[in-house]
Amino acid sequence: MGNGLHETEAAAPDPPLSERPLVSVLIPLYNHERFIGRCLESLRETGYRPLEGVVLDDGSTDGSSSAAAAWAARLREPGLTVQLHREPNRGLPGALNRLAELARGELFVILASDDFLLPGGVEVRWRSLRAHPEWLGVFGDAVAVDEEGRTVHASALEHLTRANKRALLDARFIARELILRWGVPGGALMVRRSAYDPERGIGPYDASLSFEDRDFYLRGLARGAIGFVDALVSAYRIHPENTFKTVNSERLKRLFRDLRLVENHNARLFRGLDAVALRALSRLAEDRYRELEGDRPARLRQGLLWKLVGALYRWHSLQVRLRGRRPSRA
Repeated sequence: MGNGLHETEAAAPDPPLSERPLVSVLIPLYNHERFIGRCLESLRETGYRPLEGVVLDDGSTDGSSSAAAAWAARLREPGLTVQLHREPNRGLPGALNRLAELARGELFVILASDDFLLPGGVEVRWRSLRAHPEWLGVFGDAVAVDEEGRTVHASALEHLTRANKRALLDARFIARELILRWGVPGGALMVRRSAYDPERGIGPYDASLSFEDRDFYLRGLARGAIGFVDALVSAYRIHPENTFKTVNSERLKRLFRDLRLVENHNARLFRGLDAVALRALSRLAEDRYRELEGDRPARLRQGLLWKLVGALYRWHSLQVRLRGRRPSRA
């Protein structure tokens, strides 16, 4: 069965509004005073009800918490509520796990405090999960915007990560596409509450990692529990304070160290070419880490590994062209 929004999803009759599941939008907030108002305003604009925003200020040092509180004080919207929490800084993975504990909803949307939702984006993902009870989560596409909210790219998946949507729409290819060409834009993911169950679901985020999202996706993809819907569901903001635009040498070393661990650990969950790709990517991350440590690993090995990864992606792309589904805008 393919991944995506197709006729089966449109066929199921909608339940009455009173029987719709509560969707919780989990918003980890850290030093985004100038963006949090737009982020929260998008909760009003998205259209889905019942909806709650759950904001956790993770030890901000600017006026983020006050800005969120000022917006919440003006809220008078039936079916929309906001929880505001402020706790000492624990880092993004820990904040996300805490947000999942605080949320009351059956479904969660993960939204960074500098991004925002697009109208209809919650609804289309809810419908997609209704149509696919085997999925624990579904992600969509996003527009990329600048600091002022102006559109920079109409599709973050196609223009920022160069993703192949035909591969993402097909259960046979989605895992390898994300293994070899990672990049899911902010605000794109919706998951069931059960996704965080360590026994029945994917489990919580690993708070020791800086690549907690890739680790979470790989664990879900390994069990066929993540799907894709070809719809614009959020806006991903590009600005100088973005996480990976301000990294120093020490943070880069941690990123490559964690990436090596994530790839190597999750390779055990996959078979065949997927496992080979993850082990090659793990070795490349290790080489980058060693370079930052001052060690010069064998250039020949790095070249061979990159050629292997490139060959795997070309083979994957050929299979998708021959057998994959064409994307159909939801």
